[in-house]
Amino acid sequence: MLKDSFNKEIENLTELFLELMNEVKIIETSDMWSGKSYDSFKTEFETWKLDYLEGITKLLQLKQYLEEVKAVGESLISERNSLTTFLEVLCLWSSMSNLQKMEKKLMI
Repeated sequence: MLKDSFNKEIENLTELFLELMNEVKIIETSDMWSGKSYDSFKTEFETWKLDYLEGITKLLQLKQYLEEVKAVGESLISERNSLTTFLEVLCLWSSMSNLQKMEKKLMI
């Protein structure tokens, strides 16, 4: 569920980013906008683009980290279950061993 949510959010953000990049390219190629205000916009856009890419990178790293945590958690649960089963068998074996010792004492 969380993985699907992350994937959808990343997909939406990427689509938005690509749409914005296309709009900027249209403005650049059509010479609709030039001069100081365009240069200022271009500088701010480049800064925003780098911030966006950094944010997406961090989001992907967080997603990967959460998947690793989930995998480790599942592994620990599996180990715990194996140890629980082992201890149950050990306790049964110990109980049976004690019963056999008691039977031998009673027979003597």
